[in-house]
Amino acid sequence: MDSEQGTCVVLTAPDGELAEQAAEILKRFGPVHAGSAAGDFGVIDLEVAEGWVVTGHHNDVLTYSVLTSLTISRRSLSD
Repeated sequence: MDSEQGTCVVLTAPDGELAEQAAEILKRFGPVHAGSAAGDFGVIDLEVAEGWVVTGHHNDVLTYSVLTSLTISRRSLSD
């Protein structure tokens, strides 16, 4: 896994054109709004790569995030 971040669709039941199936899942289950059921998420700490995988309301959609993608400074965390 490289250090680039982004959203990945892992098709647990692939059928037909994979790119179209993935795009349909993202279109149907997004965008996420705070306070909605879709806003619930989990975080998986990776052991073999830097960063985390963020899970959401659809089991096939994962987002990879690395620390360098965060723009929070240490000062803002202590305020």
